[in-house]
This record gives sequence, C-alpha cells and structure tokens, in this order.
Amino acid sequence: TNLNLKDISNKVNKLLELDYDLYAKNGLGRNMLDRNNLAYPIGRNLTVVFGQTNVVIGTDNDYNFTSNCAASYAGMISTLPLDQSSTNQPIAISEISPVLTQSQLEALTAKGIVTFKRSFTKGIVVTDGITMAPTDSVFRRLSVSRIMGAVEEAIRQAAEPYIGKQNHSANRNSLHTAITSKLDKLQGTLIESYSFTMSVDPTKMQFGNIDINYSIVPIYEIRTVNNTIKIKSK
Repeated sequence: TNLNLKDISNKVNKLLELDYDLYAKNGLGRNMLDRNNLAYPIGRNLTVVFGQTNVVIGTDNDYNFTSNCAASYAGMISTLPLDQSSTNQPIAISEISPVLTQSQLEALTAKGIVTFKRSFTKGIVVTDGITMAPTDSVFRRLSVSRIMGAVEEAIRQAAEPYIGKQNHSANRNSLHTAITSKLDKLQGTLIESYSFTMSVDPTKMQFGNIDINYSIVPIYEIRTVNNTIKIKSK
C-alpha cells in the first residue's frame, strides 16, 4: 500500500539486490550437474512477476481485493498461442500498481522479472516476456522456452508408440520418419529449421535405449521496431 516514489524505489532496489540461485539441487542442497558437468539451470520454467492490481468480483462490486499479478499473468500465458510472445501483449487487468519509471522497468527486466506498463493503444501490457533462465541463455525468452516445450512434446508423441517394439533398423527408420513428420508440421510456425540424429550405442542395445539428439532454431519474437524520421523544408 506504500506507493510514494521513495517506497517504490526502495522496493525495486531490494528486488534488484536479490540473488536468484535457480539451479536444481540434490538432497544435500548442492547443485545437480548435467552431462557436461555444469550446474543444471531450472529458471527457464520459472517466472517472477512484480505488480499488483485490484480485483472486483460480482456485478455490484460484492467483493474487492488487491492481488499480485502472478495469477493474471499465468492465466494469460495459459491461453496464449504458442506462436505468440507475451511481450507487449495486453493483459486483462484494469489497473497496475506501482507505476514504474522506464529505467525501473528496464532494470527489473534485466534482472529477469516480468513487469507491466500502460501502452499507447493496448491498455496495460506485459513489458517483456522473459523467464529466470541465465541471462546468456536462449531460454531467457519465454517464447523460446514454450516453443522448445512444444518440440519436446512432439518428439515424445512420435516416439511413444515405438516403446516396447523391437529395436531393429526397420522400427528405427519408422521412428525417424515419425519424428520428421511431427517437426515438419512445426516448421514455419514455431521453428525456422531443425536437425536431429538417432544414436544407438551398441553397448546400450541390451537396455533398448535410443538417444535422440536434436538442434532447433526457434522463430524469434519481434522485440523492438526502430524508426528514423527525417524533416525536410521542401
């Protein structure tokens, strides 16, 4: 409820000082490592939201309360098409507080925190659709994280019917075709291009393991549009 400029500035500064150590931990609290012996980040699946809004329930304003915007943002994302980013998209809230300056919005975005602002034509919009993935990760973009989730689901759907079948060349070729068919449907809408290989390690044949290694180029969102204006006297 403290919305004077000094209090808002203090709240933003406290957020910026926080250390978000978003890596998978084992039972002892130590970082879990990936196959490259690096700490495994989990921030791609997490969004931190800063903002609050008034919620009114009932046609006669029967119930009125203040809510943080996390639920509103989650509801927006759940209905957002996979081929659309949340960046600069309208969110169904009537007002937003606190109202942040441009420099505060930029600082919080750089920290990985989702904020909201009033646009010129769309009402209240999402400042930038980001996640808590490391700053140098492509998964920092929510759109990329969601696209890769769709790709992973498509591959699982293609592979699932083959689990339990004999691990011979005919079935592997059929699996390769099924995965190609799934990814072809995503190309041009969610992904620019893709490639994948199916690795069958002879030492793992007895366990029935097939490793699918894939490389995806997602379709990236439009984040900014730069314009140049020239004024001529004649």
